[in-house]
Amino acid sequence: MTPPSSQRHDASAADCTRPAEQARQGRDPARAARRSRAPAATSASTSPNVTRRDAEVHASWHGPRGFSELRIFVTPHGLQVTMGTWHHDGNVVEETFALHSRAQFDAWHAASATKFEHAVAHDEIRRFGHASLPD
Repeated sequence: MTPPSSQRHDASAADCTRPAEQARQGRDPARAARRSRAPAATSASTSPNVTRRDAEVHASWHGPRGFSELRIFVTPHGLQVTMGTWHHDGNVVEETFALHSRAQFDAWHAASATKFEHAVAHDEIRRFGHASLPD
């Protein structure tokens, strides 16, 4: 058996030096080259997403720092907020905290990243928080 190092395939000789032969066989070398340079499709959607249920709000979006995901749950003591951000450089920041009053919620909401990065979710979170917390 031949060692792998001696089994070399010269792609340039097989693919690029015979465009006339490829055209005779019904293959368009220019089309093949265009197809090979097509950008790869992204696996995740880049559009912002927000979902509201009776006891939770979930939002996700791509922002300047990376991908962010926010979940807010109703608990017997108020709201639990969980936010995760997957930064472009590979770092991950996850925060979980509780908000017990509408004043605490309003203070957090005024500085939330959704204010600048996901305006639709920001408004939905405000409505959810105000409906879930007493005055």
